This record gives sequence, structure tokens and C-alpha cells, in this order.
Amino acid sequence: MRVVSIVCLLLAALPAPAQPRTAPIPDSERTRWFRDSKFGIFVHWGAYSVIGRHEWARHKLQIPQAEYDKFVRQFNPVKFNAAEWTNLFRSAGAKYVVITSKHHDGFSIYRSRVSDYDMEITPYPGDPLKQLAEAAQRAAKDLPFLIKGGESILSGKTDVTGDAQVFQEFAVGTLQLSASEGGG
Repeated sequence: MRVVSIVCLLLAALPAPAQPRTAPIPDSERTRWFRDSKFGIFVHWGAYSVIGRHEWARHKLQIPQAEYDKFVRQFNPVKFNAAEWTNLFRSAGAKYVVITSKHHDGFSIYRSRVSDYDMEITPYPGDPLKQLAEAAQRAAKDLPFLIKGGESILSGKTDVTGDAQVFQEFAVGTLQLSASEGGG
């Protein structure tokens, strides 16, 4: 009986599959929209900026995790202004914005309920992803704001293995919560 109770508790703790807010758009329509949009902004920004490097810095430079974590804890984007970014995107003529919310280093630029490797461990009090999503929604109703999670979002690795459907449900659910409620 005790084993059954433990199994039930573990199953109850699993995340529920994310439900789409609207019906999925057919592939042909998405492809047409993307082709017609022509110009979008892809933002790659994260804790690796503390050392002035790119998203693969920890891996490529072989920085030990403990040392890299010291840099992550210093990430404090006090000059970040979501409204300015959104205005810049629009003035550049962007038709959409995609931001990578969680990179290969495993760090999330939002406050997550499913990971402790996120903005919570930095001195920055806000949630850049939520701020950017809100600014895009306020200032540019015609500027779609898309969120892309890095391959490491579930496994902590860059070579995701396992059930792709589980990965997708986890990623979509986490990011929907991040954008809508300020944390995944």
C-alpha cells in the first residue's frame, strides 16, 4: 500500500500537458505568414553576457560549472528597458520577435517554477522575459512575440534525448506560464 501511495504522489507531481490557447495554425498558413513577414528579430541574450561572450561560452571555453555559476549570479541587466527594445524592433521594421529564453547553459532569463537556475539567483529583481512580452503586447499589438527555449530546457544537455512530445509539452507549458504569469 505504501508503494502505491508513493507512486500516486509521484504521478500527481508530474506536470500536466500544456493546452494550446487557440487551435493550432496549419503548417501551410504558418509558412505563408513567415514568408510574408520577411523580417524578424531573433534575440540571444543571457547570463553569458557578463563575460562578454556568446551562448556557447561555457561549453566552448570549457568553463567549469562552479566558475560559470559565479558569472551567472552577477547577471544584473539594470539598463534593460523592455519598452525601448520593443520600440527599436518596430522602428527597424521587424514583423515579429523571437527570444531565446533558456540557452544551452541551462540558465533561464525568466523566473521559473520548475528550475532554480534562473533570474531568481541574480541580483536583478525583475523578469526580463515577462517585461519584454508585456511591452510588446502594450506597444505593438501587431508585433508577435515568440519565445524559444534552448535544447537544454528539459535535460540540462544540448543533445536532447528521449520523448520529443514530453519535451515539447514541458517547454511550451513552462514558457506559456513564463510569459503569462511571470514564471514557469
